[in-house]
Amino acid sequence: MTIRAQVASLLQRRGYVLTDAVLSALDDFLAIVRSEGADSDADEDPDEEDEEESENEESENEDEDQDEDAADGRSHAIACPHCGERIAIAIDLSGEDQDDVQDCTVCCSPIRVTYSVEDGRLASFSAEPC
Repeated sequence: MTIRAQVASLLQRRGYVLTDAVLSALDDFLAIVRSEGADSDADEDPDEEDEEESENEESENEDEDQDEDAADGRSHAIACPHCGERIAIAIDLSGEDQDDVQDCTVCCSPIRVTYSVEDGRLASFSAEPC
């Protein structure tokens, strides 16, 4: 069971409803924890498989909705920094690091998207208002 699934299960047992906003906040929290763990520990992350499973599950669900993404691209779910809605941001893992501006599909506000790619995998990701 992934860390994400364990925390989601704990939240449900505590009476929280797992809305899109709650799941988005959980994803953001786990991304911060992963980022801080990577900064403080040069060894491989023992939860790396859990992260990959979580990203793969999200990616599979989003790919159904985002068929127009490039064949070599993927999408990454975020909470829009402007409206808070959960949206999918297209990412390209076949290239180099990216620094781009994409519009929110809900509120149309610009979002600065920055990510790095290592060995065809997402190494870091950030999304902030422009």
